[in-house]
Amino acid sequence: MLVPFMAPAKGRGVVIQVDTASVHTWRMALTNAANLLAATHPRIEIIALGRAVMLLKRDAPYGRRILALHRKGLQIDVCACDLRRFHLHRSGMSPAVRYIPSAIAEVVRRERQGWAYVQP
Repeated sequence: MLVPFMAPAKGRGVVIQVDTASVHTWRMALTNAANLLAATHPRIEIIALGRAVMLLKRDAPYGRRILALHRKGLQIDVCACDLRRFHLHRSGMSPAVRYIPSAIAEVVRRERQGWAYVQP
């Protein structure tokens, strides 16, 4: 039985947490985001923390797809703590990302606001 997708309540969205540098996990996260954007156009954020920030570098395997989804409304947040931890610089990161002080704090904040949570 197919269950219709229900959009989040007005003003809310979907947060997708990615915490690994696995290309497979990133492919699933980006596919989930693309499907959600195509189905309902809710607010969607991918929050990258830990080693996941490595796949948001300018020359990363999914760089073009990330930019295309960003143009369709996907927000990608990168944990500033992890940039420092892995000695990465903003100049080497995808232009599609937004920098946040703490990824885990952002996940908690979004959940408290009633956002749906997905971890591929």
